[in-house]
Amino acid sequence: MGSPAVTPTEFRKAIAAVGLSQEKAGVWFGRSRRTGQRWASGEYDVPDYVARFLRFMIWAHLTPAEVDRRFHPSPIASPSE
Repeated sequence: MGSPAVTPTEFRKAIAAVGLSQEKAGVWFGRSRRTGQRWASGEYDVPDYVARFLRFMIWAHLTPAEVDRRFHPSPIASPSE
């Protein structure tokens, strides 16, 4: 196996930079609260997609709320009759 995409320290710094706790990071990326903690402790390697997306968020100055708003918009209301 290769080296992890980010170290646990880099992961902790990245989630802090975007405003996520360890627990919220796990859930936000579709995993469990405990998985976020395991990424932060080094018990589990941080998946490459998580590392890449965190880097993108930091580069683009995006918060999780902004990502959710832009990529998970509210359903379009049906036109009135």
